[in-house]
Amino acid sequence: TTMVVAREFVNVAYVLLDAGQKVHITAAAQTGSGGNVSRRLQMLGEQLQAGAQTARVTGEVQDFERTQLFPIDQGHSRRLTVSIESADPMSPRDGTYTVTVLREGCTAARPLFDPVSRSCVVNCGAGFYENSESSRCSRCNANCAVCAGLLRCELCRQDTPHLSYIIQQDGSCLGVQSTLLGKYYWWCISLGIFAAALLCMLIGVLCQFICTCCCCPERDRYGFDTDSEAEFESERLLG
Repeated sequence: TTMVVAREFVNVAYVLLDAGQKVHITAAAQTGSGGNVSRRLQMLGEQLQAGAQTARVTGEVQDFERTQLFPIDQGHSRRLTVSIESADPMSPRDGTYTVTVLREGCTAARPLFDPVSRSCVVNCGAGFYENSESSRCSRCNANCAVCAGLLRCELCRQDTPHLSYIIQQDGSCLGVQSTLLGKYYWWCISLGIFAAALLCMLIGVLCQFICTCCCCPERDRYGFDTDSEAEFESERLLG
C-alpha cells in the first residue's frame, strides 16, 4: 500500500483494543531519487520515536490513543511496518502490515522547500542556505546570519552589548564576551583626545585672562598708555 502525504511528519495514531495487546511500529530509512538518505531527519525520527515509546509505556490505559511520529523529507519515500500481537495467547491473531509513505518533491519552478513557510520557494530566507542534496533550505550554523553552507558562514549575526561575533577559519561564528571599553575602544580614545584638547584650550584662555588682568600695563578707557598721555600733555604745554 502506498500513501501520499504533504507534511514533514507522518503521524501514526492507534488505540489498543485490549490491555495486553501490543503494537510495534518501525520505519525504514527514507530514500529519494538516487537512493539518498537524509541522516538529519533519520536522527530526528529516532528521538521522536523514543519519546513516543516512553509515552506508550507510562500510559497503559485502555482506549488511550497513542501516537508515533516519523519524519519524511520532500521527494522521499519511507516504508512503515506495523506489527500487532494479540492479547490472548490461546488464540493468537498476530499480523504485520506494511505501508509505503511518499512525499512529493518541489517543482522545477520552485525547487527548494522552506521549513519556515512550509512551502516550495525559489530562494532561501535569512539564516538559511540552499541545500542541493536534500532540495530544501537548511539552517545556517549557530550565530550565522548569511551563509553558503553549514560551515561556510559569510556574515555573523549582529553584535549585542555583551557578545561580539567573529567568523572563524573553519567557517563558523564564535560569540566572544565583550566589555563596553573593548566594544567601543576607538570611540573612547577619540573622546579622550577631544576632552584633552578642550581642557588645554580652556587652560590657555584662563592664563591669558590672568596675564591681561595682573601683568600687563594699565590702559585707560580710550586704550592709550599713561606715559604716552603725559608726554602728549607736555608737548602741548611747551608748544
